Amino acid sequence: MASALLFAYIFGLNKVLVLVASNISVPPVIPVIVYGSLKMGEWLIGTKEETVSYDKELSFEIVKEYTLQYAIGSLSLATITGCVLGVLTYVLLKFFRKDVKEMDNLN
Repeated sequence: MASALLFAYIFGLNKVLVLVASNISVPPVIPVIVYGSLKMGEWLIGTKEETVSYDKELSFEIVKEYTLQYAIGSLSLATITGCVLGVLTYVLLKFFRKDVKEMDNLN
């Protein structure tokens, strides 16, 4: 959070929007992110095993078994999501933002 505020200050960005955008890991979203990371890792690694079974008791052995799958999935999911949302934000800003020269002509 501190680094996000620092970069917002350096680049002259809206600090409130930067804080909102940097805190996507709110508790209701965490299970979706973890599940998506496991599924993405499963697809990239090519494992045909079923993702973590919730019938079993969670143990350190189960966590060790899925660590690589989760790590690869979370990094790739974060990269893809960041790129897609970055391009979407750029396109939306280009479409809806008025040109500075147009605003100067209006005044």
